[in-house]
Amino acid sequence: MQDLDECMDRLMGKLPIEPNSMLAHIHIPKTAGVAVQSVLKAEFSPNLHLAWDKAREEWKQANSKAPYDGKFLTGHLEFSGLFYPGLPRPRPIYCIAVIREPLKRVVSLYNYNRSNMHPRHASFAEKFASLDDYVLTFTGAKRAANRQVRWLCGRVNDRDLLMARLNKHYIGVATQDRTDWYLSRVVSAVKQEDRTIEVPVVNTLKRVEHGTVVTEADISPVVLEKFRNANQLDLELYDTIMEQQEKLGAYPNTPRAAQPPTLQDKAKYHLRRVINSLRS
Repeated sequence: MQDLDECMDRLMGKLPIEPNSMLAHIHIPKTAGVAVQSVLKAEFSPNLHLAWDKAREEWKQANSKAPYDGKFLTGHLEFSGLFYPGLPRPRPIYCIAVIREPLKRVVSLYNYNRSNMHPRHASFAEKFASLDDYVLTFTGAKRAANRQVRWLCGRVNDRDLLMARLNKHYIGVATQDRTDWYLSRVVSAVKQEDRTIEVPVVNTLKRVEHGTVVTEADISPVVLEKFRNANQLDLELYDTIMEQQEKLGAYPNTPRAAQPPTLQDKAKYHLRRVINSLRS
């Protein structure tokens, strides 16, 4: 059974990262991606931040006339969208990603999607009246389950293949509560200099527009069992990353308050509310 030695050795500086390589942040929803993006965009340029709802199209467009020559790419772009058929690859592409305990991520998604932070919150709340209804969507067809694995490595149903793809393509993987350590290691490994990074706390949910904030305790036992049975590879991946972090001495994030929104953040928020009101 494969492990993550190569993936983690690259993160710890034991395996070289080619200087002309491109870095791609696979932003899995609700894994502190906005905060991670803010750090990596400041460290690596030129960079390209793909639109949340047009990531595949924009990435293909960026390579339509010539291969993208920037240093860093970020967005809600799955592995299969990043390495799409016909992608020109004149240089190595290394991926960076943060994951989260699978059930906590789904609950966080449900809360977020019912808040006015999400542009389609009204239609989402109408479609999914309860948390159980939403959690069940992650237990049906094969493509619905193990979503973090799919984001990271495409349609993978085998642990050994998952480990092999992570080893080949990634500069480590970390859990959301270890992003300070992880990004410190990523930047240090890529730039070949010791760095200490503190990832800001941003995009925190304060309330939802439809109903109340829910937790894992609000999931029925029957639905909970179905979720765990259907998402075993996601759960195994999370446990594996946790074990790897413990072996490597990964320290937890420093507790700190969320950063106050900037004027640009406030402008985006009000624009989103106007757009949502026009759609409703």
